[in-house]
Amino acid sequence: CSLELAMWKIGALQTFVSNQGTVGDFAPSQFKTAAVHRIAVLDIRIVNLDRNDGNVLVKRSSGSSGSRLELAPIDHGLSLPDRLEVHVDDIGWMNWPQAKEAIGEAELKYIRNLKGEEDAKLLENLLGIRRECLRLMETTTKLLQIGARHGLTLFEIGSILYRGDYSDAPPTPSELEKIIERCVDVAQTVISGGTSSAT
Repeated sequence: CSLELAMWKIGALQTFVSNQGTVGDFAPSQFKTAAVHRIAVLDIRIVNLDRNDGNVLVKRSSGSSGSRLELAPIDHGLSLPDRLEVHVDDIGWMNWPQAKEAIGEAELKYIRNLKGEEDAKLLENLLGIRRECLRLMETTTKLLQIGARHGLTLFEIGSILYRGDYSDAPPTPSELEKIIERCVDVAQTVISGGTSSAT
């Protein structure tokens, strides 16, 4: 079969993860804080819109200290969006006690060493992800770094990033959405030579 005759299709390559169920089948208190924090850092960085309890698998691993539970995040199809419209109800770990604990030293070091702009260029070159999506990832990476540097918990950082619950009508923008809107307003005003309404 020649490449000219091949039928090209867009698909997804996935790895099967052996598991004991999803996090919804377990009490959150059974999960290690560091494991929850690693998923939270990932979700904030890539602006995951859908980290419900079905999108984290629980694996059991055995070590010298006996059996322990590990978390495996799956289904990132609603990540790297071009706009912030994430509700706290869509992010399961925001309701777990670990999110309100101080970020551990290993995770703080990881966050400090993140390079949002370099990662964005890599994703653009390798995967062709649109610039507006990558710009948002750079923004949330910077939010993560600033928040961690000032001692915020991942819950507090998430509270800046995510909207309140779905009962808000009309939806109330998140604090980060408001900041971005003010920045865009100022930038447009400067370009047009007018006066900004942002405060």
